[in-house]
Amino acid sequence: MRGGRLESRPSTSATIVGVGMTEERWVEEERYSSRLEAGRARRAAQKRRRGKKALVVCLVLMVVAALSFYLLGPYRPFRDDALVSDTAVENPWEFVEVLLLTVTVPADMGEDSAAAVEPVVEGRPAGAVAGETAYGVMCPPTEGAPIYPFTEAEAIACGKWATEPMDYPYFGAPRESGRTHAGVDIYPAAGEGAPVRAMKDGTVLKVEIFFVRYTGEQTYAVLIDHGDLVANYAELRTPDLRPGDRVGGGSLIGYLSSTRQLHFEMYTPGTTSWMPWYGEKPANLIDPTGTMLELYGLN
Repeated sequence: MRGGRLESRPSTSATIVGVGMTEERWVEEERYSSRLEAGRARRAAQKRRRGKKALVVCLVLMVVAALSFYLLGPYRPFRDDALVSDTAVENPWEFVEVLLLTVTVPADMGEDSAAAVEPVVEGRPAGAVAGETAYGVMCPPTEGAPIYPFTEAEAIACGKWATEPMDYPYFGAPRESGRTHAGVDIYPAAGEGAPVRAMKDGTVLKVEIFFVRYTGEQTYAVLIDHGDLVANYAELRTPDLRPGDRVGGGSLIGYLSSTRQLHFEMYTPGTTSWMPWYGEKPANLIDPTGTMLELYGLN
């Protein structure tokens, strides 16, 4: 008692107990928060791992799909490679072996032998027997006799085309929209992938897309100045030539596209581009029928 008043003091034990309970609650809350954060971190890590796994699986599937299309698809690039062979590769897994055998030059071979296996454009041996024509000695652009005729009466009578298909292979055949066929179509027995060769020495004037098929395939044409004539070799796969390149007689120009035909046009010297034929025949356009008959021995 102080000054007649009775003072009440808080119990020490109560204070201790109160403080103890506060500390225990705080520790428990910290533990709960720690467990909660740890759970969140664990779930986030699991989510990241699942995302990475899904990304890896997607990438693997994309690579497998790309390789499958590359090796087995209709436009597999190695079928265009002049180093493989003059015909399409049936077994894609043979490509590596064939390529290695083709480009490997033994140590005892000289420079001349090494040059023979390189994809140069000059000095190639002729792919067919050369013959005398009105334009001098030339070789046919494809090997072997064509499997279908390219003269008017014979092409109509052979039965390959309907009565009026607008697709006859002979020079001057009618086409849609008033267009006229400016060349002849040669069908070699090898079909798609058949090699196409320069008829004689010349200089490449133009290499561009000739037309795009309904399948989306782009076919190319190579215009070559042979001196006394200019020839257009068309409906090819992507050729490995550029304007200004020199080609030797019989040297490889390219390979036939899936049209399985060589569209061939002839022009007078000085021509710098192929052209569509509407109405009157262009003055610089030459009928190649006689020359092709001579080259293939069909005249």
